[in-house]
Amino acid sequence: ETGYQRRVHGDRLFSGSYDSSVKEWSIDSQQCIRTYFGHTHTIWGILTYNGRLFSCSRDKLVREWDTRSSQCIAVFEAHRNSVRGIAAGNDKLYTCGEDCLAKEFTLDGEKPRLFIGHSAAVTCIIIQGNKLYTGSADHTVKQWSVESLTSTLTFTGHTSSVNSIALHQERDLIFSGSHDHTIKEWDLKTGECNFTYTGHTYLVLCVVVLGKKLWSSSADTTVKEWDTITKTLCRSFVGHEGYVWTVAVMNNRLFSASNDQTIKWWDVDTTNV
Repeated sequence: ETGYQRRVHGDRLFSGSYDSSVKEWSIDSQQCIRTYFGHTHTIWGILTYNGRLFSCSRDKLVREWDTRSSQCIAVFEAHRNSVRGIAAGNDKLYTCGEDCLAKEFTLDGEKPRLFIGHSAAVTCIIIQGNKLYTGSADHTVKQWSVESLTSTLTFTGHTSSVNSIALHQERDLIFSGSHDHTIKEWDLKTGECNFTYTGHTYLVLCVVVLGKKLWSSSADTTVKEWDTITKTLCRSFVGHEGYVWTVAVMNNRLFSASNDQTIKWWDVDTTNV
């Protein structure tokens, strides 16, 4: 299993908050089942991987949790500053932080290997096979070789911080959402930008791709659904009263989380994407 910022697992939804807690919700009952305490600052990312639950925080740490007892069972001292993202694959944990670094850890927390090359905070991270992808406040997305720890491709074109990336491996595409209010579609082989999606009126905070559909969330309080074949906006989801920090899509359900202190569940068609 490859994991990155995965917040939905089976019939469970996981959320992290400014209040430094992680919550586990039943999707069916929409009730909070348990709360995980231990972080001391904002939660930036949550990951489920092979039945294991991880979270990363502005407190510079990554924690692993026992989902039966709600207790923390491992702590990774990940970065010198805020840990902005986590991913997992090949039985390794990958993190990125405001210290301009991405790191690879073994799951038992041995000394990490470092990916060095960004010139500002690394804000998002994906692992796929032997390739690692990162987005940064230096306005770029980078592709890395996991074996050599070197950057093999840089995607350049955004005019402000990259906040989120989403990979479409079957079509050799990667999508990035940025502070510059746009989403860009990139060719994984050449590094060229194929298309720029415009329509949000403020920071794009999260992007998710499935089949031909792309979903984006924004500080403009909306979530948007795009057709990546026709390059058109399909619809906007309006209802939040604050920044929409993240979205997740699974089984005809779209979940969006906002700093209006709510998580919303929207019906979407994922059977014909």
